[in-house]
Amino acid sequence: EHNKVVRILDRGDGLPGDEFNQNAFLLARDGTLYFGGANGLCWFKPEELQTNRRPPPVSITGIALFNEPVPLRDVAPTARFALERAAHQLDAIVLAWHHRVVTFSFAALNYIAPEKNSYRYQLEGFDERWTDLGARNEVTFTNLAPGNYVLRVQAANNDGVWNEDGASLRIHVTTPPWLRWYAFLAYAIAVGGAIYMAFRYRLQKVRREAETKARIEQARIEDRERFRRRSAADFHDEAGARITRINLYTGLVRQQAAHDPKMTEHLHKIENANRELSAGIRDLIWTMDPSRDTLADTLDRLATFGRALFDATATAFKVGPPPAGHGNLRLGMEARRSITLIMKEAMNNCAKYAGAHRCTLQAKVDDAHLQLRLQDDGSGFDPQATRSADHHGLRNMRKRAEELGASLDIDSAHGGGTAVTLRVPMEQLRTGTIDAERP
Repeated sequence: EHNKVVRILDRGDGLPGDEFNQNAFLLARDGTLYFGGANGLCWFKPEELQTNRRPPPVSITGIALFNEPVPLRDVAPTARFALERAAHQLDAIVLAWHHRVVTFSFAALNYIAPEKNSYRYQLEGFDERWTDLGARNEVTFTNLAPGNYVLRVQAANNDGVWNEDGASLRIHVTTPPWLRWYAFLAYAIAVGGAIYMAFRYRLQKVRREAETKARIEQARIEDRERFRRRSAADFHDEAGARITRINLYTGLVRQQAAHDPKMTEHLHKIENANRELSAGIRDLIWTMDPSRDTLADTLDRLATFGRALFDATATAFKVGPPPAGHGNLRLGMEARRSITLIMKEAMNNCAKYAGAHRCTLQAKVDDAHLQLRLQDDGSGFDPQATRSADHHGLRNMRKRAEELGASLDIDSAHGGGTAVTLRVPMEQLRTGTIDAERP
């Protein structure tokens, strides 16, 4: 079976015209074809027709922006954008980011029926497929993203023979200013600045809130201290007047019962109870007074109590100075009261039972604790035996230490003296200054 080839001829192939009469044709015995048309008679032999097998050279002939041809720099030296060389001589071109519409024209250098030339293109970096243009010899691109591209163009001659090498042009589209590195640096600085300003604003707001809370809390503390001072003064005046009256009545009764031994014994008990009550009230008033809330004040109070307690005994009592730099350490009302009562109970036990020659009270402060140590060289005792007997005084001491969140160690042995050590965590020393409830 013979291959059949259909070829379309027109005026571009040498025919006198493209219009022929119906049935006005003839195939002669020698193979010549005759056709009659409006412009005359034409004839040829099909085997004598020659095919154009030469691939046509391809050139990029022009570049236009926004449908306006880009001129040469030599022709338009003042133009904002111009070509340094003719389009067909360029290997590459740089387009600005704002060149939104760019058109490339090209031509196949085939002059045999040039109207039958056909074209196709590929834009590497945008679309890897070839796009047929037919006889159209230009292509337009819009809004190309910043980056690198290669425009490839191929052409076919009038007989459809393609030049697959074609022509190519490298294209670089610049990045707009708002997408360049310095723009992103500016964005980062702006965002960082905004975050910093927001942080500063938030920090200042938190600081103002904290300062407001601190002022309110300070006002509450000062109000409580004023209340404590006023209460201590009122209680001192009222209790002092009552105790003075009791002493007065007791003195009058003693004068009248001077010859009644039994009545004298009862009066003696009343006077002792009155002195103990007076001492307890003085301790309570001292505890309530916010102007006496330092460690040095507490040691002074214990020293005063100890000197009065041991004055009638053979025991030499001494209180060491406050730890260097910690004399003004503030103690809360409850902490001060608990510490005073624990150490006074320990001193009472020493005065009553130890028979010591020396008794010393020392204070020490480290990073985490306040330590008070009362040590004597008396007869000592067995702490375990005393614990088993449920001694009331020691039990109260341990209970107060537990309520204070402190540790109480009693180190003693028969004939070896006694050491009572109270260790109070620093965070517990403020107990009763801020969270204390107003009476």
